[in-house]
Amino acid sequence: MHLLAAKPGGFSDDEGIIDLDQSPGDIIILSAADGALGALAAGAESLPADFPSLRLANWMQLLKPAAFDLYCEKTLAQAKVVVVSLLGGAAYWPYGHEQLLAWQRRQPQRQLILVPGDDTEDRALMADSSTAFDDSRRVWRYLRQGGALNYRQLLCFLAARYLGRGYPWQEPESLPQCLLYRPGSKHPQASLGDWQQHWARLPGVAPGATGEGEGSDPNKHADKPADKHADGLLLFYRSHLQSANTAMFDQLIAALEQQGLKILPLAIASLKDRESLTLVNYLLEQTHAKLIINTTGFASNTVSSPELSSQPTDFHSPFTRPVPVLQLILSSSTEEDWQQYSQGLRARDIAMQVVLP
Repeated sequence: MHLLAAKPGGFSDDEGIIDLDQSPGDIIILSAADGALGALAAGAESLPADFPSLRLANWMQLLKPAAFDLYCEKTLAQAKVVVVSLLGGAAYWPYGHEQLLAWQRRQPQRQLILVPGDDTEDRALMADSSTAFDDSRRVWRYLRQGGALNYRQLLCFLAARYLGRGYPWQEPESLPQCLLYRPGSKHPQASLGDWQQHWARLPGVAPGATGEGEGSDPNKHADKPADKHADGLLLFYRSHLQSANTAMFDQLIAALEQQGLKILPLAIASLKDRESLTLVNYLLEQTHAKLIINTTGFASNTVSSPELSSQPTDFHSPFTRPVPVLQLILSSSTEEDWQQYSQGLRARDIAMQVVLP
């Protein structure tokens, strides 16, 4: 695996021409979404050692023609399959689009797959691919649905379909608008019953609705009825699942469980999304949760400028019953920067996660 580093691998000259300095690879995936690239890299780590070589890069680094030409010479020249998730369509990167088509025409056995970088199907862009339209659309769905399982299936599909490898693959798996999350599983969606059974097996967790008092002996918890009550709901954006960026939530859940708390994690689109809010309120009632730990950003109030509204704009909680909400801020700084910076949050986080909300 050779990923785009935070700094150019070769050089960046006075005109901003970047050399990514990636060695050639069999499969190359270019995307403007660093989260997707990171998740693809994570998914590739579990592939067999003899899997075709894979290179990932952010095509925004290649916008200048000279930067693309250099990358084409060093990395694309020997590639067999190139996938480009093009945010903004062909018009946003005309030089790259034109040169990629020329790259494929020079050796027709090469495969070029062009897909939109957003949720709007761009049939004209996908028609420029050298592959069948159904295959291009399948690749687009893998990337748009996201998640560790879909990214792994994408890589297996590319290797099997275009490189003659016998890796099994499955069709893209749709990710619901909101769902109960299951840490550490290939299939992240869980049911309330799954979590209730999990709580019943936790050592040191009070039995709650069962009325039993076995204490912290895990063997005594193993066969007791499922505990129906939660101590708190943990809300985070569905996009974290799509980019396989869930390690921080997994660790938080584990840390809270070590303190004897039963936490129910939900991946949601937004607290302004009706389907997501309905699920949150349903689980509040079903589990009698005492607390909401919220990591989503911005306010849930749908009135953008209360002082300009002609109607009363008193804030109304989106939740159907009163419940304390603990807002958890996900800092964009590194751990090292957090330790060294004495003023806490950087200006960007203060603006995006405190001031604007």
